[in-house]
Formats: sequence, structure tokens, C-alpha cells
Amino acid sequence: AARYLVQATYSEVLSDGGDAEAVAFLDEIMAYPDVAPLMRRAPTIGRPLPVLSMEYKVGQQSVKVFTTIATLGTPQDVTLQEIRIENFFPADAASDKYFRELAG
Repeated sequence: AARYLVQATYSEVLSDGGDAEAVAFLDEIMAYPDVAPLMRRAPTIGRPLPVLSMEYKVGQQSVKVFTTIATLGTPQDVTLQEIRIENFFPADAASDKYFRELAG
């Protein structure tokens, strides 16, 4: 998951022109322990995948979700350009059941 998030952020920074503040943010991320070695070891992906699967441990329960992040492709307003909408969905029947019980 870390590799995916760093690569997606890097791609977004470059597509926005790579302003100094965003590049400094990436430098800060790369300074965290194990991030740079992870990025060197792992093969790069050409384009981030549309779905990222994650697994969480909630007490003794394993909860599997996938997340999608939506962005506006050609916004006409600078505020809209910065909006990211992230949604989490259950990735299996057990996780779906867990969330339904939690909501009920």
C-alpha cells in the first residue's frame, strides 16, 4: 500500500507541474524509515491502479476493504482541482457482514 500511495502522489505532483512545496512533501515522505529502500526494491508501476485493497485488524476481526479515489479530470476551478473523494467498500462477504452489523 505504501508503494502505491507514494507513486500515486509522485504522479500527481508531476502532473501538476511539480511545485516546490509538493516536491518538499515528497522528500519528507521519502525520508521516513524504510520508504526509500521499499521504492528501490519494488518495481514501479506505469499508472496507479484504480483500486487499492487493504486489510485491517480490528480486535480479533480481519476487515478487508478496497478503496477508490476519484478526482476531477478537467476542473474549471482551482478549488475543484484539489478535491479527492475516497470511498471504502467491503472486499469480501465477511467484511460486508461486519460493516452491516456495525451500522445496525
